[in-house]
Amino acid sequence: MSKPRIYCDANIYLDLFESRKDHFRDLGEFAYQLLKRTLDCEFDLIVSDWLLYELGKYVSEEKMTEFFSDYKQKNKIINIKYTGDDMKVAKHISPHFQDALHQLLAKRGGAKYLVTRNVKDFDYDKELQIVFPENI
Repeated sequence: MSKPRIYCDANIYLDLFESRKDHFRDLGEFAYQLLKRTLDCEFDLIVSDWLLYELGKYVSEEKMTEFFSDYKQKNKIINIKYTGDDMKVAKHISPHFQDALHQLLAKRGGAKYLVTRNVKDFDYDKELQIVFPENI
């Protein structure tokens, strides 16, 4: 039986990589615990080229390669690429096309959850649950 699939927005990885905190909580720890559950075979992780592009603005390619190596080794990553049509649809859906594109890719990849810190920036639908990492 296949595992539920998750798609994490770039902000979840940045919480982890930058050990970010809000006023009261360790957001990096929430991200770490969720991604550890993926390595422990609870979820499969969808990773898009769009996500890697966004992360590449803040994180070195070497750090990303190192981070994702364990997931690749355990065969826990589902890679997905965006198309020109995806970009057109995302730009039509929202002026914040980046989030719309993440949502389109998550749905196409068969995600059950799109994990983000910006839940308000995503449209809700019955196929895809938009959640904080601590709520899964």
